[in-house]
Amino acid sequence: MRSQLTFRRTLLPGLAYAAAAAFSIFLTRVGDGVAMFWIATALLVPVLIAWPVRRWWPTLAACWIGSVVATGTLGMGWQTAPFLATANCAEAAIAALLLRAAHRRYRSYTSLRWMGLAVVTGGLIAPLISGMVATGAIVAFDGLPATEVFKDWMLSHGLGFVALFPTAGLLVHAQFRRRSILPEPGKRATAGIALAAVTVAGVLCFGQSSVPMLFLPILVMMYIMILTELTVSAMAMFVLVVMGIGSAFLGIGPLRLMSVAQADRILFLQFYIACIALTAIPIALMLEKRRKMFAALVESEARYRLLADFSTDIIMVTGNHGEIRYVSPSIRQLGDYEPDLLVGKGSETLVAKQHQAEFAEAYRRVLRNPGATASIEFLGITRSSGMRWFESHMRGIFREDGSADGVCSIIRDIAKRKRRESELDAVSLTDPLTSLANRHAFDVFMASVGKDDGESYVALFDLDHLKRVNDDFGHAVGDIVIAAFARAARGVLRDTDLIARVGGEEFAVHLQDATLTQTRLVCERIRAAFVHEVRVTAPHVGVVSASVGISLSDGPLEGVLRRAEAALHEAKANGCDRLAIAA
Repeated sequence: MRSQLTFRRTLLPGLAYAAAAAFSIFLTRVGDGVAMFWIATALLVPVLIAWPVRRWWPTLAACWIGSVVATGTLGMGWQTAPFLATANCAEAAIAALLLRAAHRRYRSYTSLRWMGLAVVTGGLIAPLISGMVATGAIVAFDGLPATEVFKDWMLSHGLGFVALFPTAGLLVHAQFRRRSILPEPGKRATAGIALAAVTVAGVLCFGQSSVPMLFLPILVMMYIMILTELTVSAMAMFVLVVMGIGSAFLGIGPLRLMSVAQADRILFLQFYIACIALTAIPIALMLEKRRKMFAALVESEARYRLLADFSTDIIMVTGNHGEIRYVSPSIRQLGDYEPDLLVGKGSETLVAKQHQAEFAEAYRRVLRNPGATASIEFLGITRSSGMRWFESHMRGIFREDGSADGVCSIIRDIAKRKRRESELDAVSLTDPLTSLANRHAFDVFMASVGKDDGESYVALFDLDHLKRVNDDFGHAVGDIVIAAFARAARGVLRDTDLIARVGGEEFAVHLQDATLTQTRLVCERIRAAFVHEVRVTAPHVGVVSASVGISLSDGPLEGVLRRAEAALHEAKANGCDRLAIAA
C-alpha cells in the first residue's frame, strides 16, 4: 500500500510533467529556440502546494528526469537538457514556496487574492529567476542571442502558467481532497452541453482560416461561467488551450491571417489565451462565491423563518434608521398587529415616548460596534391593550465590508415580571444594590408556592473569591461584582423564576416547573454568564466564579435551604467554581 502511494506521488507527476514538456516542445518550438508555450510548470505547482515541502524531492527528481528526456529528445539536445531541467524544476519550486509562504489561508483556488498572487509569482517572479539560469546555459552551449532567449523564456513560461494554472489548480485541489471534479449528477447534463459548446466554438474558431472568429470562444466562456460551476469553466479553459496550441502546430485557424512569423503567431496565441484566463477565471471565481453565498443564504433564511414563525418572542429586523424590514408573526399575540402592515414603518413608533431616547441610544450603540449587544426594557405600545412592558436584546447586522446594515432584535414580553417586581417594591422587598428580591421577599414568595405549581428546585449560589476582591480592590469593586452576578442571572432566568439576594454574597434561585436536568443546565448558564459579565465590567479583578448547590423544593423552606447549603459546601470543598446536587 505504501509503495503504491509512493508511486502515485513520485512517478505519476513525473510522467505528467514529461508529457506536458514534450507536448510544449513538440508543438510550439520554432526553429532552434525554446518552446513558445510552456505548460508543465502550471501542472506541477498545484501538486507541490498540496504536499508538505519535505515530500517534494522525489517528485522534483522525477520531473527533472522527465524534463531532461523531453528536452534531450525533442528540444535543444542532451548537453543543454540538464541545465534547462534544473531551471524548470526550480521555477516550479520557487512558485510553490512563494505561494505557500505568502497566503496559506487563501490556498483554496477560489480566492481572487490567491489567484492574483499566483499570477505574480508563477507568471513573473519564478520565470524571471529560472530564465536567468536557462539563458546562461543556452547561450553557453547553443550560442543563441541572450536577449531573445530570455524574452522567449519569460513569455512562454509566464503566459503558459497564467493560462493553465487556474485549471490545473482546481483539478489537483479536487483530487487531493478526494472530491470528484465532475458536477453533481443533476448538473452533469448542463456541464456536458457547456463543454460541447466550447468545443464547437473552438472548432469554428481554430479549425478554419478564412474568417477571424476569436471572439466566439470568449462569448461561449461567458455563458459557461454564468450557467455552470467553476470546475466546468476550468475544464472549458483547458479545452481552448489544447485546441489553440493544436491549431498553431497544424498551421490552421485565424492565426494564419496574420502576416508574421510562426513564433509571433504563437506569442499572440499565448496573449489571447492568457487574456481569456485573466478575464474568465476571476469572473468565474466571483460567480462561484456568489452561488455559495446564495445557497448558504437560502439555507439560513429557511432556518431563520422556521424559528421566527414559531417563536413566542418577537423577532424584528430593522434598517439603519429603524425602519421595519421584517417582524415575526408572534407580534399578533403580543401587540395585536399584523406583521405585513408594520413593514416599512419606524420601530420607534412602537415605543412609549418616555423610553424612545434610551431605545435610540441602544440602537446607535449596536450599529457602531460589530458583535456588541444591547438590552433595554421599555414600555411598548400595543394596538388593543395600551402600554405593555417588553425587553429587547439588539445586535447589529454588518456587511462583508464592515458597514452596518441594520439591527436584529429579540423582543420578549416581561409584563408578568414587571408586575412581580412592582409588588415586591410595594412592600420594600427589594435588595438596593442589585434590585433583586431580598431574603424576606424570597421567604414570602416561597410561602406562596403551592404543590399544584409543579416540580421546582432551589439553587443556592455563593460567589467565590469575593473576599479577595474586597481586600485587594475595596468593597465598592466587590459591589460591582455582586451586581454583575445579578445582571447575569436575570438575563438567563425566565419570568416565572425568582432570584433573591439572601446574604452578602449568596443568592437563592427558585426554578418553577423545572426538572433536575433543566435546573442544572440553567445554573451552569448562570455561572458562565457571570464569568463573562465580570470580564466585561471589571476585567482588572481577575477570575471570579460562583459555586452552587441544588435541592429539590419538596417541603418547608428551612429544610430545602439546609440541603442546598450542604450541597453548596460540598461544591466549595471540591475547589470552588463547582456545582453540587443535594442527596
